[in-house]
Amino acid sequence: MEHRLPEEDRVCPQCGELMREIGTEVRETLKLIPAKAILRRDVYYTYACENCEKNDISTPIMKAPKEPSVIPCSFVSPEAIAHNQIGAQRSGSDLESLQIKRGSSVE
Repeated sequence: MEHRLPEEDRVCPQCGELMREIGTEVRETLKLIPAKAILRRDVYYTYACENCEKNDISTPIMKAPKEPSVIPCSFVSPEAIAHNQIGAQRSGSDLESLQIKRGSSVE
């Protein structure tokens, strides 16, 4: 999945010219589909103003906004966490079930 800024958001704030792509940042997220897991690749584009760069003006840089990670520096997605938690609850191995089995209260 690619995340690009719309053209109207890539206008240079200094000179008004359209900024060009100069790079990307990539984040991979493990997605779970019943009986199958897939790795989704998000590519976030970075833009710079070619006009400012050519004219030796301070070159502004813009990036496509990133969706926040559920767990920083992790592949895990909300679906993977939910799948894992539901599986743990069904098997009785989640924290709440384990504490109830031991006679502890969950707070």
